[in-house]
Amino acid sequence: MDTFVLKRKRNDESDADVKDLEPARKRRDFTSSSGESFHLCTDVITRLERPEVGLNVLYYPSFMSLGDSKTVLKQLEETLAPYFDQSPNIVKIGGKTIPIPRQQTAFGDKGLKYSFSGISLNSNAWIPIISSLKSAVEWASGDKFNFVLVNRYKNGDDHIGEHRDDERELDPLGMIASLSFGAERDFVFRHSQSRGKNAKRKDISPVKINLLSGSLLLMRSPTNREWYHSLPVRKGVRDVRINLTFRRMVINDRSTQSILKHD
Repeated sequence: MDTFVLKRKRNDESDADVKDLEPARKRRDFTSSSGESFHLCTDVITRLERPEVGLNVLYYPSFMSLGDSKTVLKQLEETLAPYFDQSPNIVKIGGKTIPIPRQQTAFGDKGLKYSFSGISLNSNAWIPIISSLKSAVEWASGDKFNFVLVNRYKNGDDHIGEHRDDERELDPLGMIASLSFGAERDFVFRHSQSRGKNAKRKDISPVKINLLSGSLLLMRSPTNREWYHSLPVRKGVRDVRINLTFRRMVINDRSTQSILKHD
């Protein structure tokens, strides 16, 4: 059986209430409509659940096999290069224009876009490999998604700072599903009331997960409202990581206004 261990905490980082569970076994040889095949596994699961502070996360460390993960990473690198080249590479924060420390692109249903920090990413039409991964994630999560943001981190210098995905286009009750390929990276949750020198809640420690290649992390409501998350700089990491975060977006066209409902 594959095992998962959160890395030991550093100073103020904790494992929170982490439970390694084995529910009814869920393994599947998944073949998408476009022909991609993956061996999926959701029988090894780590639950991070602290309802009193709004933490509700599921983590599947071995969602895809190592072999499938390597194949998918190679295909993503080859397929997405032109999409990354066309995407914005600067962002406005506090009135300042700074380079984005990663590459980004997005795919989704027609007309969807994602706006943050003064820039907007229009969704590209779904392509076979991205559609296949979406179908796999929907099978595992039991949820439906109509948009995915793809981030490419060339090495440990590329990162993303503490933030919440609270853009108005997002379904506020929707799950966010994060699928990772390539280099292992630390992913840190920090409660909204425990940030900074004037934090109201100094008793809530950050939670860190080491995201493995081929792993799937599900952020369920109200996690995204109560907790910030980040992918910090890790100088010792030399390899590429590609992460896909599947989301449910509100369709703003009033003639077809809708939100994809929970299953």
